[in-house]
Amino acid sequence: FVPATEDKFDLTYRKKTIDNKDGVEITCMAEGLYPHPTLDISIEGVPEKQTAKPTVTLRHDGLYDILSRTTLLDEDLPEAAIVKCLLGIPKANYNVSHKTVYYPGTPTTTSTATTKLQHKMEMNALNDSEAGNGGGNFACGLSINVLLVIAHQALVNMFNMFD
Repeated sequence: FVPATEDKFDLTYRKKTIDNKDGVEITCMAEGLYPHPTLDISIEGVPEKQTAKPTVTLRHDGLYDILSRTTLLDEDLPEAAIVKCLLGIPKANYNVSHKTVYYPGTPTTTSTATTKLQHKMEMNALNDSEAGNGGGNFACGLSINVLLVIAHQALVNMFNMFD
């Protein structure tokens, strides 16, 4: 098998009121992986709480998308909480992580650490369009990227409405 590493890997958080207390919802997601990926959210200095299992989706193109979300109360977090999201593909011996710092009690609405491997996608699209590789994949790949960008923007707008 040929492993596929992520097209997109995001770690975001947003303020959330939990039982009338200040809290945070942390979301980590990655798209376009193969084979079956794993995703873990951890906060330095905070005991592992039972976070929900990540949601893994098998796409029609055979690649996987993965999403994990956890909520925590500000009072349970250190002054500068180092949030880490670890993405792995165990069968491919592949691991990559994102880190961000969350400051409980501050009125920051959303922080995003985004890795958009647009350059990688463009290179792949160019390679696919060379003679001998079918040549017709360039337009198809491009239209899928455009759809992903539109879908991502719609999701971002949707989440921003709740802030």
